[in-house]
Amino acid sequence: MAGIADSKIADTGTPIKSKFYEHHSRKDLSVKYGLDFDLPTIMVMGGGHGMIRDGLSTFRELDALPQPKQLIIVCGHNDKLRHQLKDELKVPNRYERER
Repeated sequence: MAGIADSKIADTGTPIKSKFYEHHSRKDLSVKYGLDFDLPTIMVMGGGHGMIRDGLSTFRELDALPQPKQLIIVCGHNDKLRHQLKDELKVPNRYERER
């Protein structure tokens, strides 16, 4: 038998909580988080453990797009990124949840 034994191989990835699979009403979530139901929404995740790293330039580019939009940026535990975004983006912050 060549290669690596099956018992030594594991499928892994970013863990996702089961509640992310739950269906929610877009309209209800728009009201809950102060979003405009009619605007396109861009959601970016990955900042909790530095996965976005120095991604501020990406957010600046998104922020500079001329089309009306709203951004949801999930920073997780990355307080440095959260503070940088709050200071630098022109999009008003309508909802922020502290840990």
